[in-house]
Amino acid sequence: MQKNTYLIDEIGHYSNLLFAWKKFRKSSQKGDIWFDEFEFVKFESNLHENLKKIRDDILNGNYELAELIEIPFPKGPLTLKEGEKLSKEDKEDPCIKVIKEENIALRYRTTYKISIRDQITWIAVINVIGRYFEEQMCDWSYGNRLYRRIWKNEGKWIKGEIRKSDSFMYRKWNQTWPLYKRQIATTIRILGDGGKKKINDNEEERRTIEDNSDFTYFKDEFCLGEEKDELYWISLDIKKFYPNVDISKLEVKLKEVAPEDEQYHHLLKSLLNFNVKDKIEEKVGIPTGLFAAGFLSNVYLIQADKHICDKLSEIIKRKQKERVAQFRYVDDHVIISTDFDFLMKWTTEYIDYLEKEYGLDINSEKLNIKSNSLDDVKRGEVVLDPKYPTPLMTISLQKLSDISKLNLDLLTNREFDIILSDLEQMLIADIPDEEIKRETRISFAITMLSRITVEGNVDWNALYHVRKNLLLKMRECIKKTEEDINREQDKNNIKEERKKEKAYRSIIKALFDEEVEVIDGEK
Repeated sequence: MQKNTYLIDEIGHYSNLLFAWKKFRKSSQKGDIWFDEFEFVKFESNLHENLKKIRDDILNGNYELAELIEIPFPKGPLTLKEGEKLSKEDKEDPCIKVIKEENIALRYRTTYKISIRDQITWIAVINVIGRYFEEQMCDWSYGNRLYRRIWKNEGKWIKGEIRKSDSFMYRKWNQTWPLYKRQIATTIRILGDGGKKKINDNEEERRTIEDNSDFTYFKDEFCLGEEKDELYWISLDIKKFYPNVDISKLEVKLKEVAPEDEQYHHLLKSLLNFNVKDKIEEKVGIPTGLFAAGFLSNVYLIQADKHICDKLSEIIKRKQKERVAQFRYVDDHVIISTDFDFLMKWTTEYIDYLEKEYGLDINSEKLNIKSNSLDDVKRGEVVLDPKYPTPLMTISLQKLSDISKLNLDLLTNREFDIILSDLEQMLIADIPDEEIKRETRISFAITMLSRITVEGNVDWNALYHVRKNLLLKMRECIKKTEEDINREQDKNNIKEERKKEKAYRSIIKALFDEEVEVIDGEK
């Protein structure tokens, strides 16, 4: 194997590993990563030596990924109706178990315990290669995008560089989700109005275009110049996306950043060797629980996104009368078109492309259609009013629905923190009223917060002691305050007595022209 190269030196540099640790630590505090708290304390207590060991293993080509441990988390059960049976697909799903006596199908989702050492190493790799792949990602791809500072200068938003020294690895939910929703809403308005001329009527849409003037669907060449009373849309979700990722295909893509760097390639092979101890699910793919999973999923779909970008460019170049806009949030897609037949053709071709190039299938249960297949879709099922795109409310409502179905007793502390964060964003995020009424999301958030308060496990004994200690401290404070007041009053009284004494001396001296001692106010 060749000597150390620049790329592997940068990945294994101590400062880069330290930045990776800080990102991991920050994310663990926010509940983004599942980890063993004892392992965390143990690692942090000997941080310097642990980081040096990672550095040495990377630079010497000895790094090996630890074995993964599969952790099943319960999901809400499926109650089967009388005589109802699971589909063949659900029967083959190892994450669904049927209790025949109670006619209930118990479900769980799988995540994996990843060692802290491996989490840090993956973050260190992304610190170095992340910028290269981020630049290839389309602007209509959201979710798990790498963090960069954004600020306004002279009325325009400026995007900073992706820096390994930043505390966050990914952009925050309240940066990506509202932007995703605003850009979809504004694109619908542009397609419906045939351009941007009427956008000035809506302050929010005008500001969205001004702040994102380079966005693919806001450019003049994308506009048709023809008003539409109806648009058509469809939503897609990739079925079991993470487990079905082809790791060998992902590895080839990740090597692009340094095609001749054998030592970097050797490290990649070690990091992508996801071996699971006593695994339940047949496929692992990109293991959920790996903090780098979101970034890797975006890298994996870069070629698919580029395929769509090329098709969009071809449509514009040919000045085709149909227009289509595609959006992706991780593995969820929204496709909007000015023509029904063109939407069906575009969607079918995209699904075929994913199956042929990636071996991925679409989750038929999450399609926004009632028909059994795309071939049977009726126009009315996917129609969209550009002035009031009510069906697209389901995108945000889906998030509300997912939260409302949660069994709060089954959540871990970190999952609880994530739900609280989502509810907080429901209260403060800038989501258009056309999509979901402000009163609706605020009411929902308050209701869920009430549920958390009522359903949460309360240690009443601990609560009693906290309340008791609080009352004692309050009494001590009151007592101290009273003592301070009395002490201050005594000081004021002494001052007053001294003022009187001085006044008596002055009067007596003036009368007798001599000093007379005054004691207790008497001559």
